[in-house]
Amino acid sequence: MIRVALLTMSVVVFGVTADAQSDADEDAVPIVPPVPTYPPMAAMLGLEGYCEVRFSVDENGYTFSLTTSCTQPIFCYQSKKAVSLAQFEPKRIGGRALPRFNVVYPLEYRLEGEVSEINMSSFGPCDENSVS
Repeated sequence: MIRVALLTMSVVVFGVTADAQSDADEDAVPIVPPVPTYPPMAAMLGLEGYCEVRFSVDENGYTFSLTTSCTQPIFCYQSKKAVSLAQFEPKRIGGRALPRFNVVYPLEYRLEGEVSEINMSSFGPCDENSVS
């Protein structure tokens, strides 16, 4: 007999922030928000984690120059993929759309029902070749 445990998984999106050094006159508001997928292998292993995706938004609201930092490398790919497919409200000054730089989008991967704390000591940049 094989027993299968069904885990409920969630990705918590905290909100978008613009770096203090960028002279943004408004927050980067998602038009098409990122929808990351919980990596199946992470769920099977019971892994949870936290990621920050740093990127810029062009005049049309599309992301570019993405870099990802995560507590677990297994979450890197899905985080970067989700934010790369998202669309944001571009920065506007005087009604004119301009690029927005140094936007940070935090994501937290949690297995529901778990009370474990995420170890932030291993938080670091992702290897661009990471696969989930």
